Amino acid sequence: MKKILTPNRKASLSLLALLSLMSAGAVQAQSTWIPTGGGSWNTPANWVNGIPFNTDATFTNATANGTITLDAAQSVNTLAITSNLIHNFSTGAGTNLLTINNGIAYNSSVNGSITAGIVLGGNNVWNIDRNAGVGSQFSGFTVSGAISGAFSVTKSGFRSITISGDNSAFSGGFILQRETIFIAGAAANNTLGTGEFRFNSVANPTTTNVNLSHNIAQSKTYTNAFVNDNTVSGSVASIQVGAQTNLRRMEYSGAFSTGAGFNNAILAISTTGVSLGVGEGTTVFSGNWSGYAATNANAIRAFGGSVLINSASSIAPTAAGYELGVSGANIGSKLILGADYTMGNSVSLQNSIAATGNVRSSFGALNAAATTATLNGNVVLGTPNAALTQAGGQPGINLFSQNVGATLAINGEIIGAANDVATARNVLINEAYTYTSADGVSGLQTPAGTVALTRATGSNFAGGVIVANGTLLVNNTSGSATGTGTLAVGRVSAGATNITGTTSAITGRQISSVNTVTATTLQIGQSVSGTGIAVGSVITAISLGNAAANSIITLSANVTAAGVANNLSFGALTTSASLFGTGAISGPTTINAGSTLGAGASTGLGGEGLLTFASTLALSGTSITALDVNGTTRGATGYDAFNVAGALTYGGTLSLFFNAPIQAGTYNFFDSLTSSGNFSSFSVAGTSASLLTDSPLFTTDIGFTATNGLFDFAFNNALGELSITAVPEPSAYAILAGFASLGFV
Repeated sequence: MKKILTPNRKASLSLLALLSLMSAGAVQAQSTWIPTGGGSWNTPANWVNGIPFNTDATFTNATANGTITLDAAQSVNTLAITSNLIHNFSTGAGTNLLTINNGIAYNSSVNGSITAGIVLGGNNVWNIDRNAGVGSQFSGFTVSGAISGAFSVTKSGFRSITISGDNSAFSGGFILQRETIFIAGAAANNTLGTGEFRFNSVANPTTTNVNLSHNIAQSKTYTNAFVNDNTVSGSVASIQVGAQTNLRRMEYSGAFSTGAGFNNAILAISTTGVSLGVGEGTTVFSGNWSGYAATNANAIRAFGGSVLINSASSIAPTAAGYELGVSGANIGSKLILGADYTMGNSVSLQNSIAATGNVRSSFGALNAAATTATLNGNVVLGTPNAALTQAGGQPGINLFSQNVGATLAINGEIIGAANDVATARNVLINEAYTYTSADGVSGLQTPAGTVALTRATGSNFAGGVIVANGTLLVNNTSGSATGTGTLAVGRVSAGATNITGTTSAITGRQISSVNTVTATTLQIGQSVSGTGIAVGSVITAISLGNAAANSIITLSANVTAAGVANNLSFGALTTSASLFGTGAISGPTTINAGSTLGAGASTGLGGEGLLTFASTLALSGTSITALDVNGTTRGATGYDAFNVAGALTYGGTLSLFFNAPIQAGTYNFFDSLTSSGNFSSFSVAGTSASLLTDSPLFTTDIGFTATNGLFDFAFNNALGELSITAVPEPSAYAILAGFASLGFV
């Protein structure tokens, strides 16, 4: 009997046939490469199961290195390589593209590459791993062809991947779960595409760190947004300028934020890439960091090279602030504010690597003249993490203000960590540092601005302060702004017994130092002023200024203090040193040849005062003692004067400047215990004084006399007094002569 198929029956059979075909297609889940080396992808005979199309392509049988050429556009789900021989995938003739729907599974001990362009057909996972535990984690796979598509790429696996193509058509973004993505190649600033870059470390048997490394000798700027979304406690997300980027700058202008999966992680900015070798580049941040969690308990770290914060919004609001370390190549870090920004974070030294020599990290600013960059956080001279501390560590920190007339204000406290192995770390002011300012341009920078230590109650650290250049401004009202160690102006050379400087300055209210020092000579370069300056212990004699609110001291060049003899010497190294003020100096003091001594403000400016020497005072042969005379009252509002508790030795020039009409009387310029020597020159000047008409007459150990035709001047060495008497008018002389002729005189 003939069977008749109904329409429904025919439909059922058609469905079964379709399912059968689909099942047959499902069996062909992958195609396996047959040749033991390279060949044409588009040759069917080179494949088990035929040329893969939207299926997996597997490479397992290689016995020799080879290049697989794409002689036509191809599409796979997963590109899987498990051979320990090199596989390179190239475009062949033309610009054929490889579409990858699911990802790359690369398990090999050697390096492979794709030079063909890649089209992402879906969200990809690129697992770059090693075979049987063999293969360096710092190399693995290179993608130099252009990546395109709106899907994401997740990098996983123990080995690293290098991206070097023009990826401007790639918008899906990278998710970095393990190891390193290296940026290389000469493409423009679009190697990462235009999408978000997410640090998303996952737990694995070995390292949990994730690194983005700039590894090409070319500076680049990236506009991508960055998200730290690590899920493993203690994981470090690292942005590096790697070994091949010597003298390069890598700038990130995109936003940085913390993702929802963030868990106790650290964003570490590593500008040398310790594991990659030496690199002295600069990483620039000009994007918005406001999304980076303010409650983040971990610091942002820098290891070597320079980190430039080039926007106020780039200052990450982290609770622990910034940690500055020394790289494995013994390069200190530089954390730099690019303009007059205010940073609330703390800045700490972290010593996971022991520095050698005088290598130290730096914090400073490049703001313009007449502006102030500010650090409201503390400066910690040691790591807050006991596990990272090593003997040696860093010898201290360099605080700098680059430009003349500009100021870096440190409003926080300078402190030493409780577990700091080195108990006497110094603070350097304006020490020279190396900085990559432009692509391929690097050199030693010599800062010359002002660093202001402005914490009202000072700071507590065992080290001292060395002013290498520029100006130190100290504005505390109590305590010690410069710690308990030695205050020195000028760079300390290894093995030298002198601390010297000729272009440095200190200004401020209180400067104190009570620690023992090994140098026998303290020399101050350009100028110092303040209401209280004291250096103690071995150098105990320097006490410039006192507790009086109005005491002012200006040291306008070099000051030398010999520690054992407690001597204070002005102008030993220059011919233009000056000392003015109204305070007290406790040690023996010498005003050297060519230098100037005064009281109160500088000569000619008014502000007369009384300067006290608790020991001896010696005026060298060509020194100048310059005094303002504006009245007959000793000290303030009258005339400058000196009290000398010990022996006074006269010498050089006594120069008087009159801002008010000369008044006859006795002026006690010097009140001393004993005196010897003599001035060798005397001059008068000012708006109310006439020049001397005759050369003064000097008598050794007695004094001198002089006249300007209107007044006679007589100085008595023993009393330290100058007597001024008016010269009678000529008519008076005639009358006196008449009286004489009559016998009355």
